[in-house]
Amino acid sequence: MQRNSEGDEFAFFGVVHQARANELVIQTFEWEGLPDHVTLETLRFEALPGGRSRVTGLSLFPRVEDRDGMIENGMEQGVIEGYARLDTLLA
Repeated sequence: MQRNSEGDEFAFFGVVHQARANELVIQTFEWEGLPDHVTLETLRFEALPGGRSRVTGLSLFPRVEDRDGMIENGMEQGVIEGYARLDTLLA
């Protein structure tokens, strides 16, 4: 469960299908606000100089309408906010 700055709560579901430390995560993802629209996500991790890392994510949607529904409901902004919070925690 996540909560935004206005106090709205959002629940997400998924299953991790594969995880390799410092390399790869493959998982499913579903948001309760758009049920039955499951994505397959791949996250790749790459070590960079200076103790930094690069994370590259790919989300595969079954239909264009599923992708558009996520974007229309603010998922892009939510991802940006989530990484900003992570930056704050790691600083």
